[in-house]
Amino acid sequence: MDQDTLRILLREAVRETVAEVLQTVLELDRTAFLQVHGGRRNGYYPRKLETTFGQVDLKVPRDRESRYYPAFLKPYARRLVDVGEVAVALYAAGVSQRKAAEILSLLLGHRYSHETLSALTDQVLEAAGAFRTRPLPEEMAFVYLDGLSLKVFREGEGIVRESVYVALGIAPNGERRVLGFWLLPTESALGWEGVLGELWQRGLRRVLLFITDGLPGLPEAIRRVYPQAEWQRCVVHGVRWSLSQVRARDRGLLAEDLRRVYGAESREEALGALESAPKGLPWGGEGRLGFAVPGGGGALGTGFGGLPAVLRVPQGALAVLAEHQPDGAVYPGSAAWDEGAGPQVSQGGGGIQAPLPGVREARGEVGRTETKGVLGGEGGAGEDASGAVCPPYTDSYT
Repeated sequence: MDQDTLRILLREAVRETVAEVLQTVLELDRTAFLQVHGGRRNGYYPRKLETTFGQVDLKVPRDRESRYYPAFLKPYARRLVDVGEVAVALYAAGVSQRKAAEILSLLLGHRYSHETLSALTDQVLEAAGAFRTRPLPEEMAFVYLDGLSLKVFREGEGIVRESVYVALGIAPNGERRVLGFWLLPTESALGWEGVLGELWQRGLRRVLLFITDGLPGLPEAIRRVYPQAEWQRCVVHGVRWSLSQVRARDRGLLAEDLRRVYGAESREEALGALESAPKGLPWGGEGRLGFAVPGGGGALGTGFGGLPAVLRVPQGALAVLAEHQPDGAVYPGSAAWDEGAGPQVSQGGGGIQAPLPGVREARGEVGRTETKGVLGGEGGAGEDASGAVCPPYTDSYT
């Protein structure tokens, strides 16, 4: 998947926000056009637009003389940046008046005077401010934090990358919502602490579990703002790191052992799977190389005291493991699983139990199988093949 594309879990929630931003821009654009050129409104027509985050449904405004048409919707238009990424940057906290004007001018095709563009920018920033300061629910089951790299246009520099922080919340009823975007110079624990403080001020008081990458200092930042919350390193980040630490020919076996740990129904079962990793393999026995996550305290180090369902592997991690399956094995996320070869997910809040044909053979009785890596070839780092990340899916939060 394109490295600029938001990972699967964020995609749907961000797509809805992008549609909201673009619809606001369309309304303001038509109003400005009619003020400059004259004419009257004439309703809307539906239009679908492909963005980095998926397809969005828009209601495109019309005028009676059919002279108005949004610049960013023109067919065959050459786009240097993705409209969805531009929309995210426009609503990010920390965007300046000048930067917002540059973004808006790009979206609207540079067809307005400085005075008109300035007035439009003020209106868009007012809408963005309402989005960024809207009250939040008092409680979230999961909050996933990530830093994203988006391509935006900057006057005098052309297309540049900006780091945008994103917070995604999953409510106890399973509803997902983007809690906010933040445009900050670099991804750092100090920056995230400011983000967390803003979420608290907007009303979010209780979070069951935060899921993040392994950024140093981030767990401590979470603890200072939300001392009662649990923290867990994103399973996909952990799986990807673990697979990068072993030889390519061993990744299929390690992936199967990781699946047993992350697919367990309880902490005890997960620890048992960890202990049972064959001692003859590089990650088995005392070392457990494949299960060590630097800076994360281990996948089982936190978050599982009363939360056995969180041991469920998220869809992104399942897809990573499926890429490394030994011949004949069936994993969640694989084509065979989708075709019905795999069992149904249990309804008791537990983990996925997949059949394991071929695993014993892959462990040595028949011979090891070369597996396809997703880490950039022979042990190199690369983009996650699935493009998906946590927070982990559970039977109660899907």
